[in-house]
Amino acid sequence: MYYSGDIIDFLNKNTAIIGEKRSGKTTILKKIIKYCYDDGYTILLFDTATSNKKKSILVNTRRKYKSNIVISSPSEKDISFNVMSNILFPHNIVRKTSYSIYSFDVSKYFDIGNDTGDSQKRKAVQVFYKQLVVQELVVMLNIVNRRKTIVLMDEIEFIPIMRSVIARCNVFNIPVIVTVIDENDLSTSISLFNIVSLD
Repeated sequence: MYYSGDIIDFLNKNTAIIGEKRSGKTTILKKIIKYCYDDGYTILLFDTATSNKKKSILVNTRRKYKSNIVISSPSEKDISFNVMSNILFPHNIVRKTSYSIYSFDVSKYFDIGNDTGDSQKRKAVQVFYKQLVVQELVVMLNIVNRRKTIVLMDEIEFIPIMRSVIARCNVFNIPVIVTVIDENDLSTSISLFNIVSLD
């Protein structure tokens, strides 16, 4: 069932859109992007489905709008499993552009973890990439906090530290809209969201 409410409802608070596959979650995000783009928002878009172009909101958005694709996926050999050192983030590229949509391709974060044979190493890689998503968002907040901004996350996996990042967004009056399949996907951040369930 597709959401038929007012898109403006999403612009004043954090919202988690919960529903099974094909329930219309990404369709709602597309409508929000159109509204926000037309209204002059800066949009921070995180997506994990870029390997499947039919499902990828990032690919769909890039086709329709002028956006800066920021890919900061270090290879496995660049990862320190003890501390997050020398994390790669293209600060200069972001600061030199004036796009209204910044799209983050984070599919590789999970792909590298899933392709690693050693189970302990696989877990370490996946945790690293979840932390990297958080770091990307923090960096972007420092760049755009004086603009009218919205954060959209399509099925991004949450970790406990995300709670403090979302709280920081709230300080800047930046709404965070996420899509998840299950409430448990929000980790400890669930209390920060208004829940919209799609049946």
